[in-house]
Amino acid sequence: MNKTIISLILIVLAGCSSVSTEIENDVINNSRSGDMVVSESKIINESDSLLYQGKASIRIVTRENKVIYIDPFMGDGYDLPADLILITHEHFDHNNLDKIKAKNDDCRIIRSKDAVVNGEHKVFDLGYAKVEAVEAGYNSYHNVNECVGYIITLSSGISIYVTGDTSITKQMPELAEKNIDYAFFCCDGIYNMGLDEAIEAAKMVKAKHSIPYHMTGSSTDDFDKVKADNFSVDGKLILETGADITLEKVSKAQNKTNIAVEGKNIKATLDDSETTRDFLKLLPLTIKMTGFYGREYAAGLNANISVNGEVIDDYSNGDVTYYIAGNALAIFYANEELSSQSGLIRMGRITSSLEDFKNLGENPEFTITLESEEKMNSVNEEEIVLNRYKEMQQAMVDKDEAVLNEIIKDGTTFTHMSGMTQTKEEYIADIISRRLDYKAYTIENPTVTIDGNKAILKARVSLTANAYGANGTWPFNVSAYFEKIDGKWFFRNMFEK
Repeated sequence: MNKTIISLILIVLAGCSSVSTEIENDVINNSRSGDMVVSESKIINESDSLLYQGKASIRIVTRENKVIYIDPFMGDGYDLPADLILITHEHFDHNNLDKIKAKNDDCRIIRSKDAVVNGEHKVFDLGYAKVEAVEAGYNSYHNVNECVGYIITLSSGISIYVTGDTSITKQMPELAEKNIDYAFFCCDGIYNMGLDEAIEAAKMVKAKHSIPYHMTGSSTDDFDKVKADNFSVDGKLILETGADITLEKVSKAQNKTNIAVEGKNIKATLDDSETTRDFLKLLPLTIKMTGFYGREYAAGLNANISVNGEVIDDYSNGDVTYYIAGNALAIFYANEELSSQSGLIRMGRITSSLEDFKNLGENPEFTITLESEEKMNSVNEEEIVLNRYKEMQQAMVDKDEAVLNEIIKDGTTFTHMSGMTQTKEEYIADIISRRLDYKAYTIENPTVTIDGNKAILKARVSLTANAYGANGTWPFNVSAYFEKIDGKWFFRNMFEK
């Protein structure tokens, strides 16, 4: 039997659903200029929405009914009159303004030359949106003084970052402080970042949703399913060309889970539907899952699960789903093109490599736990180990025989700098008799690593003592070993390899 621990990271999302925008237009063609004049146009839009048109082309419609186009080139969604047009740089596949026939009277066009001036990146506050230009370029095809990315923060507080064409920039690690909601990362690997570099960039920026875009060098068909599947970051969101979503302000709160599968850490992002909430109530959960058709692992759930979630007609590779008829958890990792599987509620998406699901065997055992709880418990255990070490050091200073006897595991030996080795009993006896007279200690930069019932504490420790007649303060780089027995941590010698 294969024991599997998958690390399933469940970042609670407000689900991305399609937005319906009603448009009431009277459109007439202006034969003199070829432009379209929009008369009495009314857009009914209750929330912010985003249309991904392919390549780097994006349309945002704000809840104030303001229309923002970014890098117009691909797609057909240019029918709404523009209020703001953002150009990241002047390559042909990012600046086709002819696609936008209708512009409102006060339409603002911000090009890269307006956004970065003498090396200074500008900020534009338009009321319904604040636009902050950020670094882009950093490769032989894109000059940093001629290219920008943009962070657009809408009046609702929702923020969207587009990298534009670039490699990793010096500024990207700083963007994590901005708590960006949606971030688009180019990953064509020809003129810009490849997939691995885009993953690294996404991990730097730490947006709630990270989205791969500008995936190929093609000027026609730009979506790359393989890259999308293997864009392995927390909070991954895949938008195929033409995807139209409602933008939601994502809570900073995260529910993270671990599934352990033979040392593999498989991550996913789950939504916040009633279906998913019912599933989360089952955790921690150890369950055997059965492989089917080289495409999925599934297992029945012994619980009542709500069907109030995102019902889908068929799965996509990487979907984490609830199979209604079978009352089952089903995780799909391959062969979407051969499927016609209905009756599924999508709870989320795998965000790490789908290759991790291959070669797991027919009936691996998945242990699923909330990572937030595990992490909290782990942090508590690390603090306990550190406190046990401090307690031991203080007992050496206080000459507290009972505490030293309790903390130090029987059979432990001590080797001094002189090469002298003592048993636990001999060591404690010298402390109590003051032959080894510890007077003070300091601990700097401690780190604790825990592996099951074993822990290693590493720190810079200084001991002030009279050691067998020699007075002084001695600094050490310490590796201290602890073993957990019956729920308590005990100091001991190095673990055998």
